[in-house]
Amino acid sequence: TFNNYMKLTDYHTLEITENWGLKTPFKFGNFWNFLPSYNLSTVKEKNRDFSAELNYPKSLNQNLSANSNFKFTSWLQPNMNYNISTRENYNLSYSTTALVPTYPSEKKYVERNAFGEISWNLQAKDLMSSRYIQSLGFASSYRIQDTDSYDNVDRSFNPLGASLEKLWIRGNTFTKALDLGSTNYIFRSYVTKDDVRIAGRCNPLEGFDFSGRKIPLKTLTANFTYTGNQEHSFITGTQRDTYTKIWPDLLIGMSRIEQMLYLEQWLSDSQLNFRHQRKTSETSGISFSDGKNYGGDWRFNFFKKYDLSLAMNTSRNEDFDLTRSLRINEGESFEWTTQGGTTFGKWRCLLRYSNGESWTKNATGDFTTQLTKNTYTGQVNADMTFPGGLPIPFTKKKLSLTNRLIVTGNIVYSSQSSRLNIQRDNIDNYNIGSNADYEISQNFRFSIGFAWGRTMFRDNPHENFSTIEASSKLNIQF
Repeated sequence: TFNNYMKLTDYHTLEITENWGLKTPFKFGNFWNFLPSYNLSTVKEKNRDFSAELNYPKSLNQNLSANSNFKFTSWLQPNMNYNISTRENYNLSYSTTALVPTYPSEKKYVERNAFGEISWNLQAKDLMSSRYIQSLGFASSYRIQDTDSYDNVDRSFNPLGASLEKLWIRGNTFTKALDLGSTNYIFRSYVTKDDVRIAGRCNPLEGFDFSGRKIPLKTLTANFTYTGNQEHSFITGTQRDTYTKIWPDLLIGMSRIEQMLYLEQWLSDSQLNFRHQRKTSETSGISFSDGKNYGGDWRFNFFKKYDLSLAMNTSRNEDFDLTRSLRINEGESFEWTTQGGTTFGKWRCLLRYSNGESWTKNATGDFTTQLTKNTYTGQVNADMTFPGGLPIPFTKKKLSLTNRLIVTGNIVYSSQSSRLNIQRDNIDNYNIGSNADYEISQNFRFSIGFAWGRTMFRDNPHENFSTIEASSKLNIQF
């Protein structure tokens, strides 16, 4: 029984774990829901390795969280949540032969992690009634992530409590309290992060009365996102401030393009997208990077039988050393891809071609890489079921099971060329692979696959190699 276990006396070491938790919801009218929770886990140990039995703590974990949902109006319904965890791990090493004996759990490691977020979604139609902004909506959030840690802290120091200094990390480190009572502690880290994200979506032309071949203009959509991040850190004596921004981050799309181009006799279900993103990141006084990305794709069905697509993407990156006011790296890449697919019975067939070019330069303006790559891909797959049973080859019998068979196969050839590192980068790759997944029943599934690859260095044939892979797996679930 539990009582007999707690009175256990025949042991060498005895570890005792205790877990406590409390969670209860509150509702204040129809405008505020509040859900706090508290959890505490402690681990202690009794040890008879010493002249007198010792009873000391080994670890502690505390978690406190609070979630709130507000509903002030139809357009003002923010959500808030906060969570902080405190962890202690005690140093269990000891020495009874030293001039000054040491015993387990005299020192400990203390760490806190906090997370808080405020989010708010807004639909413009909840503020005003206008056909021009029916689809306009925003999703915004502000998030903080803070952490601090301390090592070699005296056992007597208590990081728990209901005070603001212990439940809110930002601006409330334990250094002042430790300076007064703890000796030789180590301030390991203090990190604060702030993230802001605002995303929006709209159909800017939805309210206009287009007709005829201009109707596709009403499908024009715009998605835009702003992301900002700042991080301040102090880790083992090193201070660093980092700022990251992603803006603009745009996606503009339009469908039914074939109607505007008088091509609906041949094309259908077309979708045209354009993308643009810029990301900058700065470590104050140390480094700065700037990356830009542009791209787009066009997908459509040809004679309602063949689905075709064309995609292009280009990017450019620059890295700067602020300590020397010097650009240390720059690079650019361009890639375009086209593919076409169709279906023959239960088999889906796909052909794809992609071409990519990229280069990078160092601080002196010399090329460090310059690559051109062409890739040709053929792929087939099928998802087949045999409700009447799976035919057994060369017989008239059938297996009466779930009988779902998924088969995939692909063949890929790629060729990479470089005018710089010819022995390393002038490569031809050949790959063939196939996989079959047979669902025998709801409880049994069997899969088998194989792959073969060959890599050939055109200017260094001694490095050529091949790979062969085979796999099988049986899943039994009850």
